[in-house]
Amino acid sequence: VLEFVGSSLSEWAGYASGVLFAVIFGTLAVAVLRSSIAHWTTAAEAEAASTSV
Repeated sequence: VLEFVGSSLSEWAGYASGVLFAVIFGTLAVAVLRSSIAHWTTAAEAEAASTSV
């Protein structure tokens, strides 16, 4: 409900929400790119990798 009411308050609210979304998405993308692949492997993948070596 707040989204629909807030977006009708002014025209810039739509632009501001789009910019905010882009900034948050970009920040998450950078965090994922900088993280280690070990953070994204499951226990089964880690076990398979350790037994195949």
